[in-house]
Amino acid sequence: MEPRVYFEQNVSPEALTGCWLWTKGYGGNGYPIMYHNGVSYKASRFSYETYKEVLKSEQVVRHLCHNTACVNPSHLMAGSQEDNMQDSVKSGRLNKKLTDEQVQSILKEYVPYVVSLTSLAIKYNFLYSFNIL
Repeated sequence: MEPRVYFEQNVSPEALTGCWLWTKGYGGNGYPIMYHNGVSYKASRFSYETYKEVLKSEQVVRHLCHNTACVNPSHLMAGSQEDNMQDSVKSGRLNKKLTDEQVQSILKEYVPYVVSLTSLAIKYNFLYSFNIL
């Protein structure tokens, strides 16, 4: 099966927002990852390059809808990492403070190997990272 066909079979269009939500795997950073025939792709980059144009190596894909799970090429735009970080600050995704109630809900819902931090980050709209000592 061609990668484009595989890609199209693994998106779920959302009627209200127009987002194409990725239904397969996600990386530790909460962004969609596409595995096909032993090759991994950043799903947003794959979408952009398949439906729009090939990016330069230093370019990143920006989400105009501010939904990191979205792979709809009409919601994606090329830019620099600096542009992307500014988008995150403007949208409130960066340096977002969770309420005490949200923290308690996340702690109750998190089950290692069953409910991932990535899925909770998407649900509660926050970014997380790991510090390995």
